Amino acid sequence: KDCRAEDARVSAGDRVDRGTLAPLESVLRRNTLFAVRAERRQCDQTTRLEVILLAIMNVFLSLATVLVSFFGLQKFQSPGRLVAWNPYKMIFEVLVATATKMTVGKLVEYRVFGSKTALFLGIVIAVCLAVDICVWSAIWQVSQTAGFETWHD
Repeated sequence: KDCRAEDARVSAGDRVDRGTLAPLESVLRRNTLFAVRAERRQCDQTTRLEVILLAIMNVFLSLATVLVSFFGLQKFQSPGRLVAWNPYKMIFEVLVATATKMTVGKLVEYRVFGSKTALFLGIVIAVCLAVDICVWSAIWQVSQTAGFETWHD
């Protein structure tokens, strides 16, 4: 939501200043990584802390989704070759990560948790980080028991 565009009551004959409407800034604010650098306005529904936490959550969630799908395919071979085929694996990863990011983003945007929104984002980040650590430790244990120590060659 761009409050500059809403405040700029432009009629057909009025001249528009360059500072009034900023389409590039509006596009950049939609991306969570670029939104951290954008200026915060009074009409913004999220605070700078929440935008930073959303960006951190996006990184850890993407990594967790990729690791879970990779390790799940390695350990549980029940889906078989159909799911292990790269496009289906990528579709699964994109759908799960995007659905989770959109759900958390909407919960933050609509202030479902009120003043506890930053705490909620911290819990989501902690859960994603815990999943990352668990999967990495499981990969490490499997590689140690199988004798995959390629760095000693």
